[in-house]
Amino acid sequence: MAGALLLGFFLAVALGHLPMSVMTPIAVGLIGGFTTFSTFTWEAFTLGRTGRSEVALLYVTVSVCCGLVAAWVGYSAGRALH
Repeated sequence: MAGALLLGFFLAVALGHLPMSVMTPIAVGLIGGFTTFSTFTWEAFTLGRTGRSEVALLYVTVSVCCGLVAAWVGYSAGRALH
């Protein structure tokens, strides 16, 4: 969630102010490296593999929804600074 918040904030502040050649390595490399999709998928897989399918579904749903909300909050906060 923190990574989605940070990425939304960074992109809102950086868009139109930094060239893509600067924004992309920061967004994809630095912030993208901070958040890792592989951990998320492994946790969901492990929950499902160990017979906790309902928990896995809840985990995926809550993670995706909260990630979207965090990205929106970060973006909104960044836009508010303009």
